[in-house]
Amino acid sequence: MSINEKKKKAEIEDAITDMINEGSEGVTTLSKDVEAKYESRAYKVPGDDDRE
Repeated sequence: MSINEKKKKAEIEDAITDMINEGSEGVTTLSKDVEAKYESRAYKVPGDDDRE
């Protein structure tokens, strides 16, 4: 696993942790928006133009 993949994985894991910490109520409705927000951040790694 490359460094960029590890960063992306860590950011997605952080997003999941944030959703859990917000409580279970409403997580299902927020999860798509929050996931998209963190996923777009995960792809903004300097010098990484290779998206999978």
